[in-house]
Amino acid sequence: KLSWIRLSNGLMSIYRENKYDKKIVYEIAENIGFKGQSNISVENKYRWNNEKENWIGGLSQIRMATLFLFYFIIWKEELFLDLSDSLLSYAIKNCSKKNTFFIQEYPNSGPKYKDVINCELFFILHLLNRKKIEKFSFDHELDNHIEILKKQMENLFFFDGWLKYNLAESNFPNPSTPAYQSLHKNLLISLTTFKEMEFLNQILKEVETALYSRKHFLYAFIIKILHRTFP
Repeated sequence: KLSWIRLSNGLMSIYRENKYDKKIVYEIAENIGFKGQSNISVENKYRWNNEKENWIGGLSQIRMATLFLFYFIIWKEELFLDLSDSLLSYAIKNCSKKNTFFIQEYPNSGPKYKDVINCELFFILHLLNRKKIEKFSFDHELDNHIEILKKQMENLFFFDGWLKYNLAESNFPNPSTPAYQSLHKNLLISLTTFKEMEFLNQILKEVETALYSRKHFLYAFIIKILHRTFP
């Protein structure tokens, strides 16, 4: 089987090049091994942070679920919607952290691992898009994660609008890189188009202001050097 990254890249290239080849998408679904299971996973084939190979993370599940949801919207093929929901269900059951319930990008190997915000934002955005389509059965998860995000959002800031990217306990916080800060900004822009997420408008403004501030960048850069020098 291919790793989720190669599978995801294949699906994305079909989208970007406007080559809507249903046969290829069916082949990718077959490669995943989907035969109507209520929850299915896609493995990562590389080693991460001393984890064994073939580990499963929330981000891979959600990104793949979103891609298959997109192809369901194009072709109205129930197989793609069922596969999308199956990938989503696995993430909900197996990739959340017990103390915060955030969907985790990387394997949750214990309390030393921290929440990484972008995976949770991708997850909520997927649920909001999925809600627009028939047979939505994730109302509880959507409401729950919106409430969790409201409570946790302020704790995820490094300082004054710049978000953290803390993977584990360390002597210094790990500020997001400008690329991740931009990713967070774009995810917040998408989320605030939904009425349920309007509470993020002020946070989006703070994130954008920090992203284009030389002072914020320099401070984040210095702290990141300290984080990597004295982990």
